[in-house]
Amino acid sequence: MKAFSSLNADSPKRTGRMESIHWYVVFVLLLVGAVFLVMELLHARAVRKQEQFFSDRQYLQTTMSRLALEDRVSSVLMQERFLLEHLLLEPANGSFPPLSDIQRALQSAIYNTADILGFYFAPHPLYPGAQRFSSFRSTPTGDAAREFAGSLEDSFDFSTPRPDDLYHFSGSVRASSRVRMMALVEAAVSEKGFMGYFITIIDLTPFLVRYVLPMAQGAGSAVFLIDREGVVVEHRDSSLVGGNAEKLSGGEGDALRVAWSRVRESFSGMEAIELFDVSSEMPQRKRLAWNSARVGENRLFVGVYAPESDINPVVSELRVQRFILGGVLALLLVMIAIAFIRKRSDFEVRRSESTFRAIFNSAASGIAILDANGVILSCNTTMENMTGRPSAQLRMRTLFDLAAPSLQEEKEKVREALRSGALSARAELLFSRKGAEATSPENGSFWGDVSLNRLERDSSTVQMLAVVTDISGLKRAEDLLRQNAETLEARKKELEHVAASQSALLEMFTFFSECVTIEELFQVLSEHLFPVIPFRCQTLFIKRSREAASFEVLDSGGDVLRSMQTDFLEKKKGILGYVANTGKAYLMGDVSIDPYFIPHSPEVRSAVVAPVMYKGFL
Repeated sequence: MKAFSSLNADSPKRTGRMESIHWYVVFVLLLVGAVFLVMELLHARAVRKQEQFFSDRQYLQTTMSRLALEDRVSSVLMQERFLLEHLLLEPANGSFPPLSDIQRALQSAIYNTADILGFYFAPHPLYPGAQRFSSFRSTPTGDAAREFAGSLEDSFDFSTPRPDDLYHFSGSVRASSRVRMMALVEAAVSEKGFMGYFITIIDLTPFLVRYVLPMAQGAGSAVFLIDREGVVVEHRDSSLVGGNAEKLSGGEGDALRVAWSRVRESFSGMEAIELFDVSSEMPQRKRLAWNSARVGENRLFVGVYAPESDINPVVSELRVQRFILGGVLALLLVMIAIAFIRKRSDFEVRRSESTFRAIFNSAASGIAILDANGVILSCNTTMENMTGRPSAQLRMRTLFDLAAPSLQEEKEKVREALRSGALSARAELLFSRKGAEATSPENGSFWGDVSLNRLERDSSTVQMLAVVTDISGLKRAEDLLRQNAETLEARKKELEHVAASQSALLEMFTFFSECVTIEELFQVLSEHLFPVIPFRCQTLFIKRSREAASFEVLDSGGDVLRSMQTDFLEKKKGILGYVANTGKAYLMGDVSIDPYFIPHSPEVRSAVVAPVMYKGFL
């Protein structure tokens, strides 16, 4: 009866002890779940930041391509106008130069400029003395350029003495799997009237090869160049070139059609698009960025899109490393749980020790226990495989022997943590496999992320748990990103240098000194200010004397004249009236929401109106 009573008395104690152990295990599991939840949240945040960085880089690349195209078009236009002025607009002794001299000048211009395919002059039928002439490269692409120029001539309207829009045909493109070219058209107008059209055909291939094609840096990424009508000028799928993006279908055609539906709604931007693959019911997300350049009345859209598989490989690797760290933290929690349970049952201690050893040896990272001098006391099999040495050989070395090629400052971090017994520390060390066994991984070196955590022992000894994670792939990715950033910076400096050189060249042309009338000054300003500050048109309201009853209007685009708004200044209407009353300049960033703006053209997006005052005289 006494023994039976004693057994019954111990039963509540064992039951309470088991309940306490169960609650502790539940708490540890909840804490481990919280750790992995935080890891997943950190991964989602890293994915968002990586996608934003990738989109910013794509947009910067498209912007650089747009600037390069605008710069090339400006240079060709300058050369075209120079030839037009010296061959047609200023004939010597009142007559045009001989056709042989014209041909010689054009041939020289063609073969001194790599991307010009040829020139073509289509004279007005009624202009006296004007003659048709042309010069093209003696190549298949030159023949295609000649045919392209001829097709443009068939579209010219010579029924009016002067064309309404000088840039109506500029920017026209012809694209196929063989040629990609663009036409720049200038109207030749002399003192006697409209002489005809001067056409320059430029080859887009050098621009595409140098600035557009390098933007595709992944297996699934693709670049494109499309004009405002939807004609595909460039794409990695050559079968799409020359087609209309609105009518494409199947494979890359679907991707380009969806991209074009977004691109044509805005001059530039970046966003994510979703595409459905025929092999999967789930949509595939792609990151899209684009920009556009204005050439005459045409607009060329240059863009690039890439799938997520090309965007997040680095983030995926970081996710693995992050979850390895979470696993290590979970491992530490399990170790604490085992130490707690060990006090209660020898059987539970043995079972927990066996579980810990299995986890220790199967961990994805190398784990080692170090003493205060960095000597390896024990390690897992992953550490043996990473270093190519067995545990017996590792226990004869210190961590610094394995990481001899590392930076001195990184090794000092580890020494200081071991010397001071810090709770935790971290360093990036370069481990050498030199002298490893023949059966080990290839001799060489690898980068390891070393995370140190102090193990709680008695106060007389200091032991640290070192978790070594191979981050060689991450280092290579960082080097690749740094090289790409340096390449982008070099291209940016190159474009800035070209722009500065062109600005210095433009300053050499002192056209204002040759002008006599206000009309001449206005014409020079309209023609030569555009490459510096691109604009659509300029309008000048001028009163030639204080006694004049009205203002005369000089309008480079003709919109004000066509919309019958030439008397708005006298009637104090719209923004002109506002500026006349206040005497202050007015800037309209967005005319669609400006209260003073009275539309005169649907293409106007922004405008600035400035008064010229002298002693109260406007």
